[in-house]
Parts: sequence; C-alpha cells; structure tokens
Amino acid sequence: MSLRDLNEGSPNEPVIADLCVIGSGPAGLTVARAAAERGLGIVIVEAGPRNAEVRTEPYSIEFPRRTYMGATLGRAFGLGGTSVLWGGQLLPMRREEMATRPGAPGPGWPILLEELTPHYDTLLNWLDIDRGPFEVSRSHPVGHPMTQLDWTGLSPRLSKWIPFRRRNLAQAWMNGILGTHRVACWYNATVTGFETHGGHADAQISAVLARSFTGQPLRAHCKQVVICAGALESARLVQDLLHQTGTGAGSDGTIAGRFLQDHLSLRIARVIPINRRGFTLLFAPVFQGVTMQSPRLDLSPALAQERGLPAAYAHIVAESPPDSGFAALRDTLRSLQARRVLAACSSGLRLLRRAPEVFEIAWWRLVHRRLVSPRSAKLYLNLDFEQPQLRENCVLSRKTDARSTGGEMIVDWDLGCDPEAIVLAIREQLETFWKRNDLARLARLEFLELSEIRSGWPNNLYEIYHPAGTTRMAADVRDGVVDPSLRVYGTANCYVVSSSVFPSMGAANPTFTVMALGLRLIAYLTRSLAP
Repeated sequence: MSLRDLNEGSPNEPVIADLCVIGSGPAGLTVARAAAERGLGIVIVEAGPRNAEVRTEPYSIEFPRRTYMGATLGRAFGLGGTSVLWGGQLLPMRREEMATRPGAPGPGWPILLEELTPHYDTLLNWLDIDRGPFEVSRSHPVGHPMTQLDWTGLSPRLSKWIPFRRRNLAQAWMNGILGTHRVACWYNATVTGFETHGGHADAQISAVLARSFTGQPLRAHCKQVVICAGALESARLVQDLLHQTGTGAGSDGTIAGRFLQDHLSLRIARVIPINRRGFTLLFAPVFQGVTMQSPRLDLSPALAQERGLPAAYAHIVAESPPDSGFAALRDTLRSLQARRVLAACSSGLRLLRRAPEVFEIAWWRLVHRRLVSPRSAKLYLNLDFEQPQLRENCVLSRKTDARSTGGEMIVDWDLGCDPEAIVLAIREQLETFWKRNDLARLARLEFLELSEIRSGWPNNLYEIYHPAGTTRMAADVRDGVVDPSLRVYGTANCYVVSSSVFPSMGAANPTFTVMALGLRLIAYLTRSLAP
C-alpha cells in the first residue's frame, strides 16, 4: 500500500478494497485510521494535491443570492483537507443540542449522545489531548478563579485545542495510516462518478471512478463507500449518485443539498481591560499540559429552551496588530501547519524583531500557564450562534440543476435571520453576570447600541466556515438523506461522514463530532466487513 499521485499515471492493476474513502480531511483520515486498525483494506481518493491548498476564487461556484465564503476561503483540497486551516478546536455536542428545540425546529438527531461519548474519548487519546471534562466548574483545580464565579443564566465551557504540531492531520497521522500496509491513497484524483447496479431502493456501488487533471483514470472496486468530502462536496456527490441511480432522499426526492446552515458571528462589545493581570488570569486560555483550553460563555440550554433561542455563546476575541510579536508567532505556526516553509521562515524573522513581546508570551505560558494577548491588542466580545434551518439555503450540483451555467455547483445561501432577540438575551445575561461578580474591577464592557449593530446588518454578521445540514440524518426517508447509521437512503453501501449529516448544529465546532461519527460508523461496518 502506498501514497500515489494519479497525475503520474493510472494503476497497473485493479484497485480493490473493503472500503473506499472519498476525501482525506479530518473525517476521511479518522475513518481510514479506524478501519485500518480493525484490519480492513482501504483506498483513499483525494481530489487535491499532496500539500493541501485553499481554493480562494469561486471560479467554479455560482452564488445566486449571497456569496458564501465557506465555499471558497473555508475549503482546502489535498491531504489533510481543512486540518491545514483549522485552529484544532474540540468541543462535543450537548444532549440538549441534539434534541428537537424551539430555537432549532427540525427533526432532531435520531441518535443519542451516549453513542458518541466513547468515540470522543478515543479521539482525545489519538490527539494527545487532556482528558479532563469540558465544563468549567469541574475542569480546573480548586482555587482557580473561574470556579468562584456565579454563572446563573450562562453555561460556561472550555474548548480544547490540538497543539499546532498535530493540527495538520496528514502530517500527524498519514505515515502511521500508510504504515499499517492496509491503505492506498491516491491524490489529485477527482471523483467523476460511480459504477452501480441493483434496484431503485437499494442501489449498490461496485466502483468509484476518478480522474486526474492530466486525464489519468482510476477505478476503485470496493464493498463499501464512505463520502468524507466536507458538507458542500459531500452534498454534491450524493446528489450526483442519487441522480444517476434514480433514487431520491426525502418525501419528494429533493432534500439532498437542502438546509445548508453555518454558525453566524456578530461583534457585540468592546472589552477594555482595567486590571490586565487579573483579567488574563480569569479569562485567557489556560494550558493543561500541552492542551490549551479557552473559555466560552454559552447561553444556558434551559434559558434557550425557555425563550425559543438557538444555541449561542459569547467569547473574547483579541485582534493583534499585524506587526506584533503575537501575530508573528501565530503566522509562523500556521505556516508550519500548512507546510509553507518559506512563509514560516519569513514570520520567524519577524519574531526576532519583537523579542520583548515574545518573551512576555513565553513567560505567561511557563509561569501562569496562560496565553496572554499583547498589550497592543484590541479585545472584543463576539456572539456566535447557529443559523436557522432553511430549506431554500442549498447546495446544488451542476449535474442535477438546470440553472447552472457550467459551474461546479450552485451555493444558494443567505443569512435568513434577524438576530435581535439573540443579541438582547446574551447582552442581558452578560451584563448581569458582570455586575453579579464585580468584574468591572477587571475590565469594562462597552456594548454596542442595538441600533448601531442593526444598522450594519447583514455586513457585520458573517459565517465562520462551518457548513452543515446538506445531507441531514433522519430516522425516516421523508425527513433526511442518510439514516441513523449514516447510510444514504436508496443505496445499499454508501455512507456519509461529514457535518452535512447534522440535523442541527448546536454551538460547538462541528469537526470533533464529525470525527466521532466516523469512529461510530467504522464500529458499525466492521461487523459486516470483517477480513
């Protein structure tokens, strides 16, 4: 088994595997690693190059209403996928977020949180992440200032972050995956179709067809297919498959690609530190070993349920000047994550010119186990929340939609909401929280006036590249595209592991849950694919 560039030529012998994994991002690599460890034979088909790159120009995408930046800046193609871009933030779903809620009308999740919990634990081990809980009240040793606060109305949590050196999962995992000698990975191989047979209700994929930029073909024969290509690409591939087989998902056969949603973000306040040391000790990201944990001020699930609000949270954002030592250190690490060596060297030279700031960052990291923001940084309070599920927000493949003029896909999307009620609810809770705990002695919150925020809509309300919902999971074919096992309705052996299967988003970064769903799927498939 090996790593092969399809541009350099087609295979000399048939490619045969138990499992064909389409995509080598966090989901695809998780599925491949888990399957290889269970003794299955895998072929990975990746559309991008060996070193993943971002497609910044929407040359092959049409946007009828509003440009969806998650389709351009938010996508990376190549080994590692979006893991070359992400911050590595990990946070599990909450039980309340998986249920049908007034703030997220829809079918709800047809599986239980308990089905994901053991897989979250496995991933923490794989990623070498601290195993402590994500809840603030139990995550810190006794005496930490956060445990002393009154959090009524809020439900604080801690995101955990993968260390920079391990965020690019192709760098961290690929050698180990290939070292099992059960995995073959073909890159520069864009999936162009499927060979299928069988009836209308249980079409069977017998081979995945791909082609390189130079026209070299690939035919991968497999028992099962797992599409792990991201929420947009996965929706497009599923639409093409269902169109080819004459199968439809949903009561009218058109749910595939619908209900595209994201997390939306909005700035609501300026944070003015008064006691910088005390504020940093309380609210700055804290390190447990090599694991960084950052606080999030989530809206209480009970309060969200009571007021019919979506899952939402506030968090502090530091904007550092581009010439600061903090920015130079961040840019150096990000360049290394994306394997841009020359850019990393250039940023490293900037570090030398900002040695005092870098020394302060190192001192806070070693002495206080905190990530300190530079004194020149401006601090803001941002509100992030889940976008409503709207049928008209969709991804449409050019093969299945008559409106396309030749683009790869149509992304027909808009915000579709007025966040005024969410802003008011969060502001009320934060103001009360700040006064109740006498936090004005540490920092002053300068909330933007609602009229000032409203006058900027929708320009100051933006997505954060977390597309989801386009092949959503449901217990009934009338409500979704995949069943609770993640099998595409109307097919016998095609599965999807992507945030596209989320019936609702909740407030957490979706990647951790996507990876857990991948482990859950392999545990399920192993019973039928035992070597």
